[in-house]
Amino acid sequence: MDLVLGQFAEDNIAGLSDEQLDELEIIMAGEDNDLVQMVTGAQPVPEKFQTPLFEKIASYRPDFDLVTAETLKA
Repeated sequence: MDLVLGQFAEDNIAGLSDEQLDELEIIMAGEDNDLVQMVTGAQPVPEKFQTPLFEKIASYRPDFDLVTAETLKA
């Protein structure tokens, strides 16, 4: 989850308010397994995380460059 949250922060941090930055810090301090469970819907999202920012994180899909045999040859 750190990889996704880190990429989310990198892509969105400039547009976050001070309040959202504080919220992001709290979310990032959470247990990875719990966060994954919440984002995937396997576990209910606690009330403290039922926010527009958490919804944005949950719907975020990072654009990672995939490493394939083709890209390794280049």
